[in-house]
Amino acid sequence: MPARDDAPKINRSQLIGRVARRQPRLALRDVDDAVRLVFERVAAALGGDERVELRGFGSFHARRRAARLARNPRTGERVAVGDRRAVRFKPGRILRDRVQVPDVPPDVPPEVPPDASPASASDAPPNTPADA
Repeated sequence: MPARDDAPKINRSQLIGRVARRQPRLALRDVDDAVRLVFERVAAALGGDERVELRGFGSFHARRRAARLARNPRTGERVAVGDRRAVRFKPGRILRDRVQVPDVPPDVPPEVPPDASPASASDAPPNTPADA
C-alpha cells in the first residue's frame, strides 16, 4: 500500500537531530558522520551484491530483474525495459510489530519480543551434581 501524502515524514537531517537529542554526549557533527557512514556502507554493500541485515529492523538485498516488455500507461505503446537491479527490503519482527501500534511516540524504544528474553528458570535444564 502506498504511503499517505499527509503522513508525517522524516528526512536524514531530522533523523540526525533526533539521534543527537537522544545522545547529548555526542557532537552533532559526530552523529552526522555516523548516520552518513551507515547509509554509505549499506549502499556500498548492496552495490556489491551483499545482503544487509539490521537485527530487529530488517534486511536489504539487491535482486536482479529480467528484461521485459512493459506498457506506456499514457499511450498504451509496448516498451522494452532492460534488465536491472532493484533493492528489496524485508522488515524485521520488531519493526513490523512497531508499525502495528502507530500511536507510540517515535522516541520510545520498542518492547523486546517475548521470545527474545532470557530463558526462565523453569525452561533451564535441571542442575546435576558433579558426583552423580
